[in-house]
Amino acid sequence: MPQRASSFHPDWFCIQFLLKNTQSNGRERSGQCGSSEVSSCTTNALVYRSSQPIVNRMGQTNAKVNHGGEAMRAKADAHAASVMPTIEAIRAAGITGLKPIARELIRRGVPTFRGGRWDATRVRVLIGRARSF
Repeated sequence: MPQRASSFHPDWFCIQFLLKNTQSNGRERSGQCGSSEVSSCTTNALVYRSSQPIVNRMGQTNAKVNHGGEAMRAKADAHAASVMPTIEAIRAAGITGLKPIARELIRRGVPTFRGGRWDATRVRVLIGRARSF
């Protein structure tokens, strides 16, 4: 289990209680304390833990991982924007199904974002991504 960066928090005792009295899936064991205590305690503990960086055994934090996800999303958005005109041209030619569009993209030699093979799911995800911006 990854360790959290240590710093004192006003609800430190509450957080320690929750850490000791939770199962591996994060749910409280029933009957350990009152429901109102658990509710406020859980909320405070989750807010606190989500604000703390995860530190691995080498002392590295998760800050680099978060920024990498944003950069990957930006690249995927750019790829979707570049492929959408081709998909629109295919639709204008009368091919409207996801599988036939995927076959036409393969035939035209249009690469996927990660270099894989086009299929209906990839086409659907790309169209959904393009609609979001």
